[in-house]
Amino acid sequence: ANHDSWRGVSPPAGLMAADNRLPEQKDISEAIAELEEQAHKRPHIPSPLLDLLRTAESLGQPCRCTLERWDRYALCKESFETATSTLSFGMDRDDPWSFYMQTKHGFVPKTFDCSDSKRPLTYRNDFTRVCLGNSSSSLSRLLATAGPRSAVVKIDIDDGAEIGVLEKLSGADFARIASLTVQYSLAKGCPHSAQNLSRLRRTLIRVSQHLAPVNAEVGFSLSGHHGCHSDGEPPPNFLLVTYLAAHTCKSKSVTMGNLSHALIALLDVHAR
Repeated sequence: ANHDSWRGVSPPAGLMAADNRLPEQKDISEAIAELEEQAHKRPHIPSPLLDLLRTAESLGQPCRCTLERWDRYALCKESFETATSTLSFGMDRDDPWSFYMQTKHGFVPKTFDCSDSKRPLTYRNDFTRVCLGNSSSSLSRLLATAGPRSAVVKIDIDDGAEIGVLEKLSGADFARIASLTVQYSLAKGCPHSAQNLSRLRRTLIRVSQHLAPVNAEVGFSLSGHHGCHSDGEPPPNFLLVTYLAAHTCKSKSVTMGNLSHALIALLDVHAR
């Protein structure tokens, strides 16, 4: 597989330069290579999830950005050139994403969760108990007063709900986002469901038409089970993608390899 589309991203000197991904989390290229090896050993088993990850990898933009890594997350330092607010949807206990925004970049993040009513106490934040996607708390509404490329956003909500949220965003909404981090669930029902994968695939492509994907990680379930048969191998549990505002993205010159990857993905979608 051609992995050039994810290159050109450098870690900051001294700060978070080490690879701090969680043990069960892998770079998308590494995850694809492992799944390809599994598929080679079991050719009789279809691999629609592998096809989905290949599409996600092909959408990667050859941006030059200073990539900061912490916990399971990654984000371009250039996002903060225009950022004035940070919004985190889905707290995951104390939410290391929001903690980083507050302690490393000085923001008081707006935090949202409806399954946990307790405001994190280890850092300053503006907590609201609400579910993203409700008519009164849609992401579009929450972004309405934001300026161009001013909002740094993280979405890690109930399994599969992130797709419905992203489907409702308009071009004007995307233009207000400086950086977007989305944890796409691969564990709702069965990841081999053609309907679920097709909808997720369309969402990945649509978002990449507005924002530049700069990093992608695949998380694996350590339990080895999340509702689908995996022949004993830990199954992919989520796809974590970081996007950068296209205007901020300092693109490298287009190569035939990168261009062909993008064209193949788009032509494949139209063929479907």
